[in-house]
Amino acid sequence: GAATARGRKGASITPEQALANTRELLEAKQRQARTTQPWQALDDHAPVHAPEGYQSASAAQHAEELHAAEARLQGIQGSISTQDRHNQGKRDNR
Repeated sequence: GAATARGRKGASITPEQALANTRELLEAKQRQARTTQPWQALDDHAPVHAPEGYQSASAAQHAEELHAAEARLQGIQGSISTQDRHNQGKRDNR
């Protein structure tokens, strides 16, 4: 463990010291969390995340047309019962 890695037997800390160390670390972490990060201080009114989407209106329209064309395609794989009969035939022939 950590005690054996140190190599000294008398170097262990008391539970009170451990609690004090933990409290100090927690306070430092909370101070850090309250401070404004440098990249946030540059521009206060900018959104945190860039807006997602298309680069232009024409790209959005083109994607919409492609989707509509794909949605109107007929299924070419056949009904599920046709697939099941085919697969059952393969199993029966094994």
